[in-house]
Amino acid sequence: MIDPDPDYRLAAVSDRKGDYLWILARTPTMDKASDDALLARIAAQGLGGARPEATPQK
Repeated sequence: MIDPDPDYRLAAVSDRKGDYLWILARTPTMDKASDDALLARIAAQGLGGARPEATPQK
């Protein structure tokens, strides 16, 4: 896990090389501010150059 939220509502997970990146959330949707902040923290670590593709949730 490379970026867990203090309340574990969101987490970014990557392999050691940074070839894969997953963003996990406890809810089917994320608010834009939390999403943008997480992506900024990931980018600061040199990962996730493009916005990850969202997977439809039920």
